[in-house]
Amino acid sequence: MANIILNGKTVVTQTGNDEPLIGGNVVFPAGHVIQVKPFNSTAGTDSLTTSEIAIAASKSNITIKTNNPLIIYVCYLSYESDLNSSSNMFFSLKYSTDDSSYNYINSDKRMLGNSVGDAQGSGSVTFTQYHYLTANANSTIYYQTYFQKSITPSIYFNQPSLTGQPTNTDNMCMGYIMEIQQ
Repeated sequence: MANIILNGKTVVTQTGNDEPLIGGNVVFPAGHVIQVKPFNSTAGTDSLTTSEIAIAASKSNITIKTNNPLIIYVCYLSYESDLNSSSNMFFSLKYSTDDSSYNYINSDKRMLGNSVGDAQGSGSVTFTQYHYLTANANSTIYYQTYFQKSITPSIYFNQPSLTGQPTNTDNMCMGYIMEIQQ
C-alpha cells in the first residue's frame, strides 16, 4: 500500500494497482466541484390538466460526497403541445431523501416558461435550480422537476412518434446534478 502523508495526515492512499483514493480528511475549498452526475431518460409525461405533475424523465439522484453541499440541478426538456394558443408554463424542483416524500426547494417560487401552440408543434425548455442542501456525506438525494400550466389541453414531455421523427428514435430529457463544496 502506498500513501502520501502531509503533516501526519494521509491525503492519498493506493492499494496495489488500484486507482489512488483521496483521504477522507481532505477538505476542498469552497466552490470546488466535487462531482457531476449526468442523467437522461425517454420516459413520457402527458399533462392534461392545470394541476401540478411530476415530469418522469427529470427524476434523478445523487449520493453526495461532502456534508451540506451546494447542488446545481440542470434539466433540458422537450415537449409537444396540443394547446390552441401559447400558455404559461411553471416549473419547480422538489427533492427527497427517501424517494417517496418530495419537498419544494423554494415553495413560493416557480421558473416560468412559455409553451407554443399546436400550430408550432413542439418546443423545449432548460430548467436550472440551485439547492443549499443540509445533509451528511453518503446521503442519497432524489430530485425531480414538477410542471403546471395555465390552460388544460395537453403538453406531452418526450412524446413518442412525432410526425417526421427519424425511424427508431426516441425523444429524451437530459441534464445533470452537480455537487459543489460550500
